[in-house]
Amino acid sequence: RKVIYKSEVIRDNLNPEWKTANLDLNALTHGNLDVKVRITVYDQDPNEKREYMGQLLLSVNSMLASSSSSRSYNLVKGLKDNGGQGQLIVQEAKLVDYVDLKMKADELKKEAQDVLQSSYDMKKLSQSNAEAAQGTIVEQKKAQKEALLAEKVAVEAAIAVQELIIAQQ
Repeated sequence: RKVIYKSEVIRDNLNPEWKTANLDLNALTHGNLDVKVRITVYDQDPNEKREYMGQLLLSVNSMLASSSSSRSYNLVKGLKDNGGQGQLIVQEAKLVDYVDLKMKADELKKEAQDVLQSSYDMKKLSQSNAEAAQGTIVEQKKAQKEALLAEKVAVEAAIAVQELIIAQQ
């Protein structure tokens, strides 16, 4: 078990109220608000070892629902629902700057699919334009050959006319 947060010690108080703590949900639950979080409570008297009071398992969603009515939970020891010493009251729980990672991943996946589709469409358009350009190039070459042939015929005709003029003189 990894400790994500450890509160301050409150001395000489049978009903302690801890300071508000901001916890990273990704570290705590990997962004899943239904994962149960283990909350463990100890009593620490001066010059004594800390005493295990009990624990509870509670999801973030349960804490959020409980905070509107300040719900209390009995601490338990071990696997049974008894033996714990005291209660934990959730007075307030709220999400601050929370990003639902699954929703974000789904959004990014959709964006990637859109980019991929756009890329595919651009490729098809590019191929179509290349084919059209290729057809235009073929037509231009054909027109150039016809123009060269016409120029050759015109030059031959001009020579023939010159020869006729010379012959008639």
